[in-house]
Amino acid sequence: MAELASRLLTCPPRSFWAAIALGACFTLSAVPAAAVDPRPASAGGLTEDQIDQKAADISAEVMSPFCPGRTLSSCPSPNATAWREEIRTWLRQGDTPQEIQKRLEKRVGKDLSGGPSGSMSWGLPVGIGVGSVIFLALAASRLLRREDDEPAPPKGKKRPKEDDASLDARIDEELEKLDNDGPE
Repeated sequence: MAELASRLLTCPPRSFWAAIALGACFTLSAVPAAAVDPRPASAGGLTEDQIDQKAADISAEVMSPFCPGRTLSSCPSPNATAWREEIRTWLRQGDTPQEIQKRLEKRVGKDLSGGPSGSMSWGLPVGIGVGSVIFLALAASRLLRREDDEPAPPKGKKRPKEDDASLDARIDEELEKLDNDGPE
């Protein structure tokens, strides 16, 4: 290594610059190719890979007017393909996803977000949920309130209550009758 350094210092100027140029070539060739993005950036400062990713994200969120119930990304229609390309073009021009969404909605004249569009749209699902909870609570309270299978006495009349001692005496009498009358 020291020999190489002493040679470079003693060589004529022409070969010195040739050695410098050769060293620069080796140094630059050592830079990994992946570190340099060959795809140019867009007006919005995004690379083509970033544009492709954002376009895919937007297409996955926007409902397709060409395929009901599907997003632009899952719609096989040629019109949806054209829209996906337009989304990429708009991203290259620096448009935001919100601007693109509004532009597409303006084109078809309706909301393409896939969610309920107004406050009244949430009323039906919420009403059904609340109604179901109330119905289940009432049904459970009625089922748990019944102590036995006997029908409830009519209003105004109360079921006679027997004290435990008289009930025990009555059960003993019935059991004794069964023992006396039973087969022998």
